[in-house]
Amino acid sequence: MSDNLKAKTVRGLKWTTVESAAQQVFQVVLGITMARLLNVEDFGTIAVLSIFIALANIFQESGFGVALYRENDVSDKTYSSVLYFNVFVSACLYVILYFSVHLISDFQKEPIPIDLARFMFLTFFVSSFGLVPYVMLTKKVDYRSVAYANIIALSISGIVSILMAFYGFGVWAICTQGVLYHSIRIAGLWYFCAWKPLWYFSFAPLKKMLAFSSKIMVTYSLNTIANNITPNLIEKHFGLVDAGLYSQASKWYNKPVLFVTSPIGAVSMPVISSVNNDLERQKRVFRKLIKTVAFISFPSSFFFALVANEFVLLILKEKWLEVVPYMQLLSLGAIFAPLELMLIYLLNSRGKSGALFVFTLLKNICIMLSLFFSIKYGIITLIISLGLVNYIFFTVESIFCIRLLACRVSEYSKDILPYFFTSLFLGLVFHHFTLPISNQYMLLVVKFTLPFSLYLSAMYLGKSEVLNEGVGFLLRFARRKIK
Repeated sequence: MSDNLKAKTVRGLKWTTVESAAQQVFQVVLGITMARLLNVEDFGTIAVLSIFIALANIFQESGFGVALYRENDVSDKTYSSVLYFNVFVSACLYVILYFSVHLISDFQKEPIPIDLARFMFLTFFVSSFGLVPYVMLTKKVDYRSVAYANIIALSISGIVSILMAFYGFGVWAICTQGVLYHSIRIAGLWYFCAWKPLWYFSFAPLKKMLAFSSKIMVTYSLNTIANNITPNLIEKHFGLVDAGLYSQASKWYNKPVLFVTSPIGAVSMPVISSVNNDLERQKRVFRKLIKTVAFISFPSSFFFALVANEFVLLILKEKWLEVVPYMQLLSLGAIFAPLELMLIYLLNSRGKSGALFVFTLLKNICIMLSLFFSIKYGIITLIISLGLVNYIFFTVESIFCIRLLACRVSEYSKDILPYFFTSLFLGLVFHHFTLPISNQYMLLVVKFTLPFSLYLSAMYLGKSEVLNEGVGFLLRFARRKIK
């Protein structure tokens, strides 16, 4: 990377790391508190409604967020047009869902509270005001302002929802947290953005981006359906309790990975896009990002699966113990997901939205088929089938991206496989050798500390480029602070 690009990346990483760390800490505290105070059925209700909010968010954004990132010079007229379009579409969608709640409730095995659903749907309407200021801030690499807005919103909404749960508001506590979080966050984005929209609207700039953004919208819609429909199918076949168990597992299994990869993911799209005109340079940037994500995500996934039982028993308590196998299988089945996200960023930055659409369409068709055919055999079989689909399509997408960058298979394999096999080996070893330990607290400490220590030692002995650069960055940062 050039010095300027590296400086921007480091600056962005610093603030996205702060934001991600704060968010993950708040979400962990909030998640643990809610899991202890609320019923399993409450989480099932939220999971069933989540797919409608997620889809509405995709439709109101219409892919213009990614399209705006690709535009070098965006005028205030374009920003204003996108803003008004987002708000209008989200208002229409809210009205449709408001009057369709009875149909949604009738379709499910167990009834959904009508007023709760209508209140929860406000989340995507409020979110429609936030796309433009968020894009404007991140295009300027002003991740500090984004971090402030997110942390303040999460703090206030989290405290309010915990108090509501403590005083017996039940599932309303979760809904309120979502609506309040997005409202405060977007108010913060507008404050830090300090931009005033024009009283102007035109379809012309939207049409210019539509060829690209429409493919992004369809792609994201397919992803959203495939990723969010599982709780609905589980509820339809087994009820709200099983949907709630699966929902909890899906929230927790990737927490360790997101904790460390979210900052990288937040800056990856702008960084990869900024070197579109230099293929060799983009190849170097992409390989460095891939190595960094692999270095972090593989041990996080394997080792979380290792400690899942102790984590649930000691932290979430015994009523959630049934989620342990779900967590473990989901963690292992999605082990390549952070790397696949980097592939998606690359395809978007290279303007390969058509190829991405084809991959997404085929993958989600396979996911839907696996869901409908495997659900009759139980939730465990369903999760395993989803993992196999993820593995297959990660391989296919990797091959395409390797050719796109004129990268050799040996180079790509060298970037990820050492981290994969080291993590797998250590996970298996510690699973076997910790079986005789009966004390749950000791098990959690041993399984959490020793594998990571040996992993870092192995990386040090193997002269890992990512580890060396990470240590060097921390040392330079410490010296600057001391001075």
